[in-house]
Amino acid sequence: FDPTNWSVSLTEGGFINFTGDEGRLLKAVSFLGYVYVFREYGILRVVADGDQQNFSVDNLYGMHGKIYGDSVTLCGDFIVMVTSLGIYTFNGLNAVKILSEYDELLNCVSNEDCKGCYDGAKLYLSLNMNIDGQIEKVILVYDLKKKSSYIAKGLNVSDLTFFGGSVNKTLCVLNSGAKTLYF
Repeated sequence: FDPTNWSVSLTEGGFINFTGDEGRLLKAVSFLGYVYVFREYGILRVVADGDQQNFSVDNLYGMHGKIYGDSVTLCGDFIVMVTSLGIYTFNGLNAVKILSEYDELLNCVSNEDCKGCYDGAKLYLSLNMNIDGQIEKVILVYDLKKKSSYIAKGLNVSDLTFFGGSVNKTLCVLNSGAKTLYF
């Protein structure tokens, strides 16, 4: 448990090589007592408790569409991710498509730079969408309890996050084009 020790041995540090053709490693998320590794075209579950000789990697899900790494957002008891085929939830075993009403707006649009964050009630995704033939940067707001959503336009969002306490969180949006930070 020494984060500065990178010596490889059975009594010190180690490593896991990920094989397969699911693409680059994008993001690792601690979820449900496991580490889930999101790759460009798949999701792996790493079991890493106890002796490192017993560590294992399970290839859980192969995607036909590309996963956008910064969109991978922990939302309580599931994870949301944006892919080239749409928006999906992942419960630790299965990925299910959600918000299909936005598929046409996401079709043929790259979202390599999309971001996601969650405040305990709503999911915020900064996305590129094809609106009336124009690629626009928007924030898709999805209320998970009400199962309702809307799009906020007009900001060139380069990043978004929450700050503040566990109850009173404030959404912070960085508009890189205008060099402005919005709250």
